[in-house]
Amino acid sequence: MVALNGGPDVTREMSALGMSGQEVGIWFGIIVVKMAELCLITPPIGLNCFVVAGVCGDAKMDIKVQDVFRGASPFFIADVATVGVLIAFPQIVLWLPGLM
Repeated sequence: MVALNGGPDVTREMSALGMSGQEVGIWFGIIVVKMAELCLITPPIGLNCFVVAGVCGDAKMDIKVQDVFRGASPFFIADVATVGVLIAFPQIVLWLPGLM
């Protein structure tokens, strides 16, 4: 992403994405983490959902994996909306690092 923006030493005015090289690195890192979170609650790989279903099975609760995925669907929608906002408005991601 830094190379697509113009390199690590590019300024905001000269960049393709409107961010400096360091800002693009921070922004892209946050997007990668959010996407990893999203992947951990979606089928077929939804590892977190399988863990929750396994723990509930050990606790003698009768909860199926499908029920856990159904319960995680509002969080999936919220994460998709969050990623969309972070892509549309990268200044949100860069506000706190900009204070340092």
